[in-house]
Amino acid sequence: MIVNKKFFKRFFLNSLNKKLFLVFLLAILLPLVLASYISLQLVGNILVDDALNKTMLQSKNQTNTLTLSLKNLYNQTEFLSHNKIILDFFSIINQDIKKDKGEINNIKNYKNLLKEYIFHNITEIVKVNNKSIYQFRLMNLDGQEVLKIAFDKEKKLRFFNQDELQNKKDRYYFKKALGLNKDEVYVSDLDLNKEGDPPKIETPYVSVLRYATPVYNNDKKVGIVILNIYGDSLLKPISKSFDNKSKIFLIDQNGFYLFHPELKKR
Repeated sequence: MIVNKKFFKRFFLNSLNKKLFLVFLLAILLPLVLASYISLQLVGNILVDDALNKTMLQSKNQTNTLTLSLKNLYNQTEFLSHNKIILDFFSIINQDIKKDKGEINNIKNYKNLLKEYIFHNITEIVKVNNKSIYQFRLMNLDGQEVLKIAFDKEKKLRFFNQDELQNKKDRYYFKKALGLNKDEVYVSDLDLNKEGDPPKIETPYVSVLRYATPVYNNDKKVGIVILNIYGDSLLKPISKSFDNKSKIFLIDQNGFYLFHPELKKR
């Protein structure tokens, strides 16, 4: 068999050129592909780290804001237990006040005047706290409500009449507050508000946090101050501070959801 030398040489050179071309192409492309992959990984990590840092910063800011709000409510509850008007009101309730006090000789009129002062003070406190306060109550040492200011179903702040006042002696937050010393404040778990006798969960549902502290006149315990705080007023600002793509979960020390994207799980 006779092989044309020129054909063989041309074929061999063409094959060699193709192989060399592929080698050089791979030598060029492979580093580029690796560099691109590494770059994408680095960019991805940077984006993930940036998103994580942003979320952690938002969480820290909201934690600080929530802590500050809770601390302010704690201080206001303690302040109310020292309020002179409230002390005088309990003095009247417990019949410890002298009939010749000040220029007012009629105890009933003086009591009504004190109630108006208390209503004014609570209204101002509600405004300062952006309407986060749902109820303000004074109870005697038997758990009987002696004064109640709260938002009704029409979202109006009002006094509750005498026949609307309830006895809360069996409620856990009253028992906790009754056992406290002067200037101690009990903060309840976040749960659903209950009304009536026997107590039933209020509808529509209202989640509340309660601040309760005893009132002392000198060294004598004379009553209890209780603030009911709207749970949503504390939790909703947290969810609004994150974008719509974020899912917010808030869990208590017992593992129960205080806030969950699904309403039925809250």
